[in-house]
Amino acid sequence: MGGQNNSQELIIKKDGPVWRVILNRPEKKNAINDEMFAALKRLAEEITSDPNLCRVVVFSGAGDVFCSGGDLKTLMGGGYGGDISAVRNEFRGLQRILDQVEGMPVPTIAAIHGYALGAGLQLALACDFRIAAEDAMLGLPDVKNGFIPGIGATTRLPRLIGLARAKELLLMGTNIDAKKALDFGLVNAAVPLDELEPAVEEWCSRLIRRAPMAVAAGKYLLNTWADLEETADVQMKLLSSEDAKEGVTAFFERRAPVFKGK
Repeated sequence: MGGQNNSQELIIKKDGPVWRVILNRPEKKNAINDEMFAALKRLAEEITSDPNLCRVVVFSGAGDVFCSGGDLKTLMGGGYGGDISAVRNEFRGLQRILDQVEGMPVPTIAAIHGYALGAGLQLALACDFRIAAEDAMLGLPDVKNGFIPGIGATTRLPRLIGLARAKELLLMGTNIDAKKALDFGLVNAAVPLDELEPAVEEWCSRLIRRAPMAVAAGKYLLNTWADLEETADVQMKLLSSEDAKEGVTAFFERRAPVFKGK
């Protein structure tokens, strides 16, 4: 499926097996607003309903940053007349959207340059992989403003980098550079800025050559901390798939497999 879906503030380029999602508010440093969250929700629902639409989704930011954070007006009750219960419902909705992004049955990559702060880093945490340019700064500065990163960081961050380092980032509110993020395990790779796009393309190339059903299954099992019994059930389904038969046949024929997602 080809083409391009444009909204004013989120661009989705559907380029064959790799879909590109571009946060497009460069004048606001790509701060995420309600329109962008709604578009992310539609994207996640579209791909979840038909995993064969693409093989990889790459998130990036227009201009000189990935994402500077979220819309503080919503956080402080803007548009709700100070109704705290309405703001809480808004937060729960945003949490569910990032859950949907995380749960998409295809691998996702956050291509990070410039800043990835607050909600921007929380979006990146919902991705499977994070590749950062060496100029990137990552952080959760929310405590400096009197609140916490409430749309996923408190659960995803300690799973990713451990509790001690998660507390360092969340409770101190300090930003770290790409090298330290790599040392922490927060990003999968840190490369010079001019090598960011080639690195992302190389990761995409590797991922689209893998069996999509197996990738989706592995992602699901890891994200849900599935037990061994469920893992065995999933494995049995995979072993009966056309892709598994193709993979074994290709192995013995000493050729590259051609997977169809069936």
